[in-house]
Amino acid sequence: MDVGESISKIWGSHAINLFRIGIRFYLIHQNYFIQMRRYLFFALVLIFGLFFSRQLMAQNTTGATNATQISSKHKSSTNSYWADLALGIGTAGGGSGGIALNFQRNRILLTALADEQFDNSLFSTQSFWEYGATAGIATAKRNPFFSAFSLGIASVGHKKCVENCGILDGPAVYKTRKGVGIPMQLRLDWRPFRFVGVGILGMADINFIKSFGSINLNVQAGYF
Repeated sequence: MDVGESISKIWGSHAINLFRIGIRFYLIHQNYFIQMRRYLFFALVLIFGLFFSRQLMAQNTTGATNATQISSKHKSSTNSYWADLALGIGTAGGGSGGIALNFQRNRILLTALADEQFDNSLFSTQSFWEYGATAGIATAKRNPFFSAFSLGIASVGHKKCVENCGILDGPAVYKTRKGVGIPMQLRLDWRPFRFVGVGILGMADINFIKSFGSINLNVQAGYF
C-alpha cells in the first residue's frame, strides 16, 4: 500500500466519523433547530406583514386624499409599527435572541415578543424562553434617538439536560418547567432613517421558576 492510498483511507475514515457526529448532534439537539426555524418563520411573517400593511394604508390614503393632504397627514401621523430582531448575551451565561412586533401610538407602546437564551456549554445543556406581551411608555417625538420602558405578562420556561448531555452520550434527557412571568424591556435606539434603526435592548423576566435577563443588539425594520 503506497503513501497516497494510506492518506486517502485515513481522510476517508475521518470524514465518515465527522458525518456520524454531525448526524448524532442533530438528532440529539433537533428541538433547538426546530425552535430556531420557528423564530425565523415568525420574523419573516412580521416583516412581510409590516410591508404589506404599509402598502395597503398608502393606497387607501391615496384614494381618499390628494397629494397635499397625503403629505400633511404623513407628517402629523402619530402611529408607528415595526419588527425587532435582537441578539446578545444572557444571564444563563451564553447567547440570547428574540423577535418582537411593536405598535406605538403617541407615547403608548405595545409589544408582542418571543425570546430565548442558552448557557455557554458547547451543546447548550439548558435554555430559558418566554412568549408574551408588554405595554409601556416611549418617547413621542420623532428624532434619531428613541427610548422606551415596558412590562407585561408572559409564558416562561426552563429546559435543562439531566442525562446524556454530551454529543456522544446518546439521546439527551431534559427536565422542563413552565410558568408565568413578568417581562420587562428597556431600550435605547438610534433611527437615522424612517424605516430602519439599531439600538441596545435590555430584557428581563421575573418568575418563580428562575428569573433571567439579557442585553442585546437590536435591529429594527418598519415605519417609525
